[in-house]
Parts: sequence; C-alpha cells; structure tokens
Amino acid sequence: MLDKSEYLDRLKAGCITTLILTIGGITLARFSSELIPEDALGRAVGILKAVAHYNRLQIVNTLLSGEFRVKQLVDQLGLLQSNTSQHLSRLRSHGIVKSRRDGYKVYYSLTNDSIKKIVESIIAEI
Repeated sequence: MLDKSEYLDRLKAGCITTLILTIGGITLARFSSELIPEDALGRAVGILKAVAHYNRLQIVNTLLSGEFRVKQLVDQLGLLQSNTSQHLSRLRSHGIVKSRRDGYKVYYSLTNDSIKKIVESIIAEI
C-alpha cells in the first residue's frame, strides 16, 4: 500500500491513471485527476470511522452472514446489551446497518453490498 507522499509522487509522474473507490454505494473518484467531492468525502470518512472500532467491526463482521437481533449479537460477541445497542445506533446513523421490526423484535442487517465488500476486503487482508 502506498503512503500519501508516494501516491502523490506517482500521481504527478503519471504512473497512476485511474482510481475507482466506492464506499457505501458512492463512487468517490473515477480518475486520479478528479478530487473526491466534499460531501462524498465526508460521508466516506464517517463510514470508515464508524467501522474503525473493535466491537463495531465485530458486529459488522457478524452481520455479513445475515440478520441478527441485539440479543443474538450480545450472546455471540459477549458484549453488554447496552453497548451493543449503542454501537448499532452509531452504525445505523452512518448508513452501515439497517433495522426492521417484527412485532417487538428488531432485526439488524447490513444496508448494502458495498459495505459487505469493504468489510470483506479488510478482513481478507488480515
């Protein structure tokens, strides 16, 4: 992986011609000469920050396999119910997870395949 200065040097030298980065269904940049729009950049940073927490990444990793209730996540991950709910709330506020209600039960799942791809690519590199 290139650090920022190496990337900029290669960009200036014309070694890098295209960049396609999609986060949360938003294509941030198509060509290296294009800057990421401010609103998309802010949203992408928010998504990455939200996932960049030990417990939230574990929750998202668990949700890769489908829908879960808070109780199921608590049992599987060994977290407190209140903490799990707070983490899910933060993930939902950034559009990473969605919820659906069935009577008094609330089920959580990932919002889209883009989030799945991001997390799967992170985990694959570990």
